[in-house]
Amino acid sequence: MKFNVKKFVIWLAIIMAASFMITGIILAVTGNFSIAVEQIDESKTFDAGEVNEIYLDMVSTDINIISTDEEEIRVHFYGEVSTNRNKNIPSLVAYESGDELRIEIIQPRTIFVGVSVWRTKLDVYIPESSIEALKIEAVSSDTSVSNLKVDKFSFGAVSGDFKGESLFAGDLNINSTSGDINLKE
Repeated sequence: MKFNVKKFVIWLAIIMAASFMITGIILAVTGNFSIAVEQIDESKTFDAGEVNEIYLDMVSTDINIISTDEEEIRVHFYGEVSTNRNKNIPSLVAYESGDELRIEIIQPRTIFVGVSVWRTKLDVYIPESSIEALKIEAVSSDTSVSNLKVDKFSFGAVSGDFKGESLFAGDLNINSTSGDINLKE
């Protein structure tokens, strides 16, 4: 069997043209070709007396744990998202479950063709010596903890740096698949 280069090139051109047409149709249906920058600024507060443990589950959001002398736990999610889909904006979900405060950033699960770039941060202000345990699970997030004293601290990350300064814990567990870990007294 002889390989026909001319037929091969014609079929390749047809497939390429069909691919471009399908891409154009998908982009026309899903929105437009422009990318908009959406600002995010959400805050929630909780009574520190009712919370013994804090659990954070983050993806692509930098985390700052900040000790404060305020009487409440404050969670502040802010930054910007560049996207061509308004439905692709992340949101803060924070709620109490018993004596545990759970904090997550939720992104709507959609199948789309487009662009979405996050530049977001989450600041969690925790009153000094008010909680017993802090657990953080992060993916592609840099984490900073300063001036914190807890009985139990657990940190697990896949891709992302950890910086701890004046972090005191009776039970300290820090794991990272990829990223730097930096602890200072």
